[in-house]
Amino acid sequence: MRFKTSITDKLFLSYIFLIIFNIVIGTYAIVKLDLLKSSSDQMINTGVPLLYFTEKLMECVSAQGQLEKRYLILKTELGQGQFIARGEEFKNYLAEMRGKGVDEEINAIGRVYGQYLNLFPLAIKERDLNQARFLQYQKQMNSTHDVTVKLIQSLKGSLMDGEKDQLFHLNTMNQRSLYTLVILCVAGLILGLGFAFLVTSYFTRAIEKIKQTTQMISKGKYDQFPAFLSEDEMGELTESFKSMGKRLKELEALNLDANPLSRLPGNLAIERELLKRIQNQMPLAFCLLDLDNFKAYGDTYGYARGGEVLTVVAGILMQTVQ
Repeated sequence: MRFKTSITDKLFLSYIFLIIFNIVIGTYAIVKLDLLKSSSDQMINTGVPLLYFTEKLMECVSAQGQLEKRYLILKTELGQGQFIARGEEFKNYLAEMRGKGVDEEINAIGRVYGQYLNLFPLAIKERDLNQARFLQYQKQMNSTHDVTVKLIQSLKGSLMDGEKDQLFHLNTMNQRSLYTLVILCVAGLILGLGFAFLVTSYFTRAIEKIKQTTQMISKGKYDQFPAFLSEDEMGELTESFKSMGKRLKELEALNLDANPLSRLPGNLAIERELLKRIQNQMPLAFCLLDLDNFKAYGDTYGYARGGEVLTVVAGILMQTVQ
């Protein structure tokens, strides 16, 4: 069973296809833009702040290293207060960095840094009591200080490498998305142009067939119509022209056979109608009329008067049949 579609259906389906294709392009673009935005937000909200905090951690621990040596040598209360303040600042930065994917590294830094802070009061206590213990604590402080610095530097390096990888990933994703969008847009343009070409060609071809049909009808050629294989409105219009041509052919035959005065059907038309009704077993009524002395009347009163008689009789017959 063939599926019959009208011109409206064809245009609607074509437009629906183009709309769906454009929706796919738009959806792809939105998804990719959302991924790019998510990655960018992650860098801005996580990567950049973490790098900032590692710089601050390095600044705090470096300042504490200098304050530690200055206090242990100069023994000033101001130096001790600054050391403790820097320690609180360091802890606050560590707290800000928690929950952002580097908790393991933060915990390691916090453990070593806690040992460093715990050694500071012990060194102060033994500075004037036991020089050997003081030197031992000071050595341990230097060691934990160096380990803390290395852990912070390692975390900073990992974060920078991660940011580089993220930037490379964003750049690659951006390029791929751009290329894919360009390909999809070009494909959409080609499909749109192809659709416009097909529609234009279809209507041009249909109009040309109809034009040829009308030209043949105008020339009296009723049996040589061009073929147009379509089941939509254009095909129906072409078939209508063909039916009109056949009907015109029948009317032309009837007109040629009709009586020029009465315009009633002639012998050929009557025989054709009788034959059709007999073959189809249709009901019919047949009446044959003859005007007595019509030839003598025409010879006496002339051709014009004879024509008037035929016209009057034809009118009576038409009224009687109706």
